[in-house]
Amino acid sequence: MCSIAKHIKNTTWQSRGVINKLPGLPRRFIASLRYAILLFAMTASWGGNRYKYLRSIGIFFIFLLSFSLMPAGYCDELNSKQVLRVAILDNPNLPEKLWMWSHYEDAYLAGVETAVLAAKKEGVKVEYKAFFYGAQPLDILEKIPEVQSWNPDFILGPHYSNQFLLLRKYFPNTLVLSSYASDPSIYNLPSNFYSIFPKDDECIGALVKFMNTQDPHSNKAHIIVQAECKDCVDISNYFAEIFKKQHKNGTVTRSEYVDSSLQNIDIAKLVEGYQKGDIIFLEPESYYLYVNLMARIADYLKEPHLSFYTSLDSWGNAEAPLKSVAQKPSIKYDSYRISALLLDDKSEKKLKVFNQLFSEHYGELPTDSLSYATYLSVMSAVSALKQFPANLPNLNIRDALLVSFKKALNNDPNWFRPETLGIYHYSNYSSEGGEVLLKTISVH
Repeated sequence: MCSIAKHIKNTTWQSRGVINKLPGLPRRFIASLRYAILLFAMTASWGGNRYKYLRSIGIFFIFLLSFSLMPAGYCDELNSKQVLRVAILDNPNLPEKLWMWSHYEDAYLAGVETAVLAAKKEGVKVEYKAFFYGAQPLDILEKIPEVQSWNPDFILGPHYSNQFLLLRKYFPNTLVLSSYASDPSIYNLPSNFYSIFPKDDECIGALVKFMNTQDPHSNKAHIIVQAECKDCVDISNYFAEIFKKQHKNGTVTRSEYVDSSLQNIDIAKLVEGYQKGDIIFLEPESYYLYVNLMARIADYLKEPHLSFYTSLDSWGNAEAPLKSVAQKPSIKYDSYRISALLLDDKSEKKLKVFNQLFSEHYGELPTDSLSYATYLSVMSAVSALKQFPANLPNLNIRDALLVSFKKALNNDPNWFRPETLGIYHYSNYSSEGGEVLLKTISVH
């Protein structure tokens, strides 16, 4: 009898220690579980099939009672603790007359929505809230306190590198991702900052190398850059540096403009220093300005077969040049633009999954590379969480994500970054009507 009592006591106290470690269980539910374990301990020594049968029925009904005592919504409460909260801190209002600002915002959020669907299939619930800010460089500062107050698990941050760099001191312990930030200096940020886009110097190096094959007899380049766009100036500096390294006897001239309003740009000043046969590296703030400036410069110079080069992103609008050029010149010219393949990387498995989910949700295939870029950013966090679990007790999901993402980068330093760049060609005299993918280049 004493041995039975001792067995019951030990079993009950051991079960109490285990059950009490379960998160947030209601007291009535805990008590019912203890009764079930107590019954099991009391009847452990009973013999005979009839007693075993009765014991099983009794334990089953006590467990059934314990679950009936569980408050409604308790399981939802447990699941809610695993929700991944994403704050979108970016500027959807790109520079003047970029087709439609609302279209850019829709394309941005369409990628995030598709990632929500993909994450759900992975067993991760993603919730997001947009903290969009204005077009001025420091407008982001007004939204930072709101993001901090919302306390997200990670941040889908600015596409501009200088604004992305600005967040360093505000979010030291939160994962901050960018879909397009590409300045090499972001690689010196703390490990909780990451961009899925290839570095500027990698893209420009590949562009200059292609340029040498496309225009092998030209060792002179003329740079035209929008002065108030820091990212544009930085990229133009990379171009000048790399071009000079690859052309020992080459020369680079430069002109800048400040006002981004197309009507106020003095084309004559832009081409000061240009000589016939020079390559033109044109880096304004938006693709809209790029295609219109090409047309105006070609019309002013009256030089056939001008070659323009840029690293701007067209946001997936292959027919944009035809739609946006107000006055088409009779002079023929060519444009060569380098960018990550994104929607054109047909062999990429991630793209196939994205296309399927997007078309199921929206009834059509995606047309904007921006949607795929934001999708990749969100999924880089979700996949890190699933493939590289933190395996550390008592971590909230934000801290667990930091550990998981660090593990992912240790496994692959270019986690979710596109591996291939594309050279896109546009001719104003081509019958194809828009940009076409001319060549692919491996990044790594």
